[in-house]
Formats: sequence, C-alpha cells, structure tokens
Amino acid sequence: MGASTLFTGAVFLLVSAALAGLVFHLGRRSRRLDGRLLGLTGRGAPASEPATPSLGRLARLALPGVAAPFLPTTSEQRTRLQARLWQAGLYRRQAMVVYVSAKAFLLFAPWVVGLGAGLAGAPMTYAVAGGAVLSLGGLLGPSFWLDGAKKRRHRALRRGLPDVLDVLVLCLEAGVSLGAAFRLVADEVRASHPLLGFELRMVQREMQLGRSLGEALRGFAERSDLDEVSALASVVDQAERLGASLVKALRSQAELQRYRRSQQAEERAQQAGARVLLPTMLFLFPCIFVILLGPAALQVKEVMDRRKAQVKSPGTKGKAAQASPAKR
Repeated sequence: MGASTLFTGAVFLLVSAALAGLVFHLGRRSRRLDGRLLGLTGRGAPASEPATPSLGRLARLALPGVAAPFLPTTSEQRTRLQARLWQAGLYRRQAMVVYVSAKAFLLFAPWVVGLGAGLAGAPMTYAVAGGAVLSLGGLLGPSFWLDGAKKRRHRALRRGLPDVLDVLVLCLEAGVSLGAAFRLVADEVRASHPLLGFELRMVQREMQLGRSLGEALRGFAERSDLDEVSALASVVDQAERLGASLVKALRSQAELQRYRRSQQAEERAQQAGARVLLPTMLFLFPCIFVILLGPAALQVKEVMDRRKAQVKSPGTKGKAAQASPAKR
C-alpha cells in the first residue's frame, strides 16, 4: 500500500468524521434550544418524544444548519430561488433548505463514493474521474428537475383553466357571489384538476383576507409564471377598475383559453410525426434491414465459402501428385 493511498484514506476518514460530528452537534444544539423554549412556555418536554431522537428527527433538526453555508447570500438570489420553487409547486416552508441540502449532497457524495471505491481496490484515477462526472450531474440535475416540474405544472394548469372559467361564469350568471363561486369551483374541480383546485382555494382564501380578485389572481400568476393566468389577472383587474362586467371578461377569457388549448393540441398532433421519426429510425429500420438483407448476406457467405473451397482443392491435388513420384 503506497503513501498516496494511505493519505487518501486518512483524508476520507477525517472528512466523514467531521461531517458526522457536525450533524450530531447541530442536532444536539437544536434539541437543547427546543427544550429551553418548551421550558419557558411552561409545558415542558412532550411526553411522547423519546429520550433519544430518531434518525429522521435528527436529520430534520440538523438540516437547516447543514444547508446554511450553501444557501444564497443575497436577498435577490433567495427571492429568485424561492420563485423557482413556487413555480415548480414547492410551497413548504423548508423547501429551499431541502432543495439546497439535496443539491449539496448530490455534489459531494460522488466524491466520497469515488474515494471509497478507490480505497476498496478500484483504480484511484477512474474512481475519482467517475466521482467528478457524477458530481457534475448532481450539480446540474436538481435544476433540470425543477424545470421539468415547472413544465408539468404548466401543462396541468393549461389543461384545466378553460373548464374552470366556464364553471365560474355559470356560477356568476346564476347569482352566486364571487367568493362563493370560487369556493364552489374549487370544490368541483378538485377531483378532475387537483392542482388547479388547490390554487383556486388559495385565491379564495386571499380574497377572504381582503384582497381583490385581480390582486389574488396576480399572486397566482407570480406563483405559476403562466402567461394565461397573467392575462386573466390583467383583464380582471381592468374590469374592476373600470367598472365593467366581470362575467363578460371571464367569458371572453374562457373562449380565448379554449381556443389556445385547441391550437396547442393541433400543434402537438402535428409534431407527433416528427417525434416518432427518430425512434422509428433507431429501432424499426435496423430490424427491417436485418429481415431483408439477412438471407442475401447468408447466400453471399455460402458462395464465398464454396469459392474458397474450390481455390484450395487444386492446390491439395498438386501436392498429392508431387508426393507420389517421390514415394516411387
């Protein structure tokens, strides 16, 4: 065992021990802080909490402290990251901390695994190179995952928005108030469009807190980053300011959204041929070539074998004829 291997193993053990100690220290500090806060409130520690916390609770307590060095430093970067998480549908309070922690773990874990594989007997150069490649994937992977989640969310919202506007227009024309109409629509579309029903419930709660419909829809547009919702919010805001009929504005938006949805469906149908072309070329054409050219290739091989046999046969006869006089 060389000196470089010993040095790499020592560094690996020290880094692993430092990370384990940091997690344990932060979890222990969080437990002490929780105990002090409960003591100040006069309730004491909860009876159901075990003396030794579980690994999941320890991870939840230590997660904010571990992710603190990797969080964005400026408020602008934090706001931008928070907006991306909202647009992907991640509304939880710890979403930013969990995302940054997962990104840091995927960034550093491949290096640790590569060093461990190198110490286990694998070539150190290949192990470190594989760890570097996987680390690059861990650095870029969460961002691509956020973009994919945002696209899937946009697709789901676009699919259900025209139907929701139609039902909302029917409720308003029937004499239902605006807040009650949003509550009814949110309850009705929860089964068919659960994501849109949840967002409408949030809009209805914001209206109960005193915000107007235009402001609530503008907040929905900021959370979703969807052009259709932004256009709907601007139309409703103008109708409220100018005193125009809200039912007419919603009906016009419903017709526009339905027309856009049909256009998008036609566009996807026309793109289906181009999307199917590449898999067809990769998987279908080779099979056709094998079926059509396989028998011909076998026949060519048989002909070539026969010719080789014919070329070899005169040579063997000549050698036999030369050997017969010598025997005599």
